[in-house]
Amino acid sequence: MAVVDGGNLRVYVGGTAVAYATSSTINLTAQVDELAPTSVSDAQFTVVKPRRRSGNIATNALYGT
Repeated sequence: MAVVDGGNLRVYVGGTAVAYATSSTINLTAQVDELAPTSVSDAQFTVVKPRRRSGNIATNALYGT
């Protein structure tokens, strides 16, 4: 899980900024599956694969440029 609290957020379309916010929070989550090792030599490593990802962005106001 990742949560980012920031002061500036910009929305880009085709490389051009089209909107901005002065206060925002981004929350990203992912459920992961732990995979079994494929060989005995790989048994010391844990392999995980993202299964379901989701996220949201909250902002006080979104202004057009």
